[in-house]
Amino acid sequence: MAAAVPSLLMLAVECSNVVVTILFKAASLKGLSYYNFVTYSFALGTCVLIPLFFFRKTVFPPLKFPLISGLCLLALTGMEKVEIRRSGTQAKIIGTITSISGALVMTFYKGPKIISSSSSSVVQLQSPLESSRSNWIIGGFLEAVTYLLVSFWYIIQAQVMKIYPEEIVVNFFYYLLAALICLPISLIAEPQMSGWRLTSSVSVAAVLYTGLFAFAFSSVVHTWCIRLKGPVFVASFAPTSIVIAAVMSAMFLGEAIYLGSMIGAVIIMGGLYAVLWGKAKETEDDDQSLGPSSDGGVPLLQTYKN
Repeated sequence: MAAAVPSLLMLAVECSNVVVTILFKAASLKGLSYYNFVTYSFALGTCVLIPLFFFRKTVFPPLKFPLISGLCLLALTGMEKVEIRRSGTQAKIIGTITSISGALVMTFYKGPKIISSSSSSVVQLQSPLESSRSNWIIGGFLEAVTYLLVSFWYIIQAQVMKIYPEEIVVNFFYYLLAALICLPISLIAEPQMSGWRLTSSVSVAAVLYTGLFAFAFSSVVHTWCIRLKGPVFVASFAPTSIVIAAVMSAMFLGEAIYLGSMIGAVIIMGGLYAVLWGKAKETEDDDQSLGPSSDGGVPLLQTYKN
């Protein structure tokens, strides 16, 4: 059961991220600015971590900023181990390609409706997006760039956690610096102070949920899982957000589920299983090569590249 904890937490993070997306979608239709949303969320996320940072019982090792500043270059040479002849590596590669293929199926193939609803919330939430469908290519390109940058972020974070394995400290400074960077940008983009007022209940809910829970929860889990399992393990759960979004949209927004979504979901989950199996196989092989532990067994939660 303990071995499944990282996977369960990553699925919980993806569910939380989908809730954030749905809340922001509803709040943005009520006038909430993206810049204000991000700034508020990072500021609240920093406040959540302040008590854990300043009132901790354990003594964290000292920060070495000159060393951390060179991690960007170090990250380029610290990627996941790839040995083509090993069955675990082959499973990870096949699983990654399979998950991406499933995501593409869900994106580009619609098919007939499997579950439909006449809920009025669908019209309210989707009709403003009709005019922007011509920009889906630009949006898709920007989304691809985002995930490319996120992948580099995971790799860099893996190197950070090797040198400074303290999730709370790393995430506290991440949110603090992100808030300080977002604030001047948001003030330039939204110079009118009236635009910073949260005028609807859904806007308040979106900011409070994201800042007080979702951001801190996802970052701490991501950092912990990266230190424990590596960046590929964390990144492999990204396609599941598409499946979770389809299910939640059908449950809470009354959106229809199409055949393409069902087929893509099955493909994505099969790819994810292959990646997780590959990671477990590599860990098992590494543990066997190192020999049994002192108690005759091997640890269930093997630290990434111990």
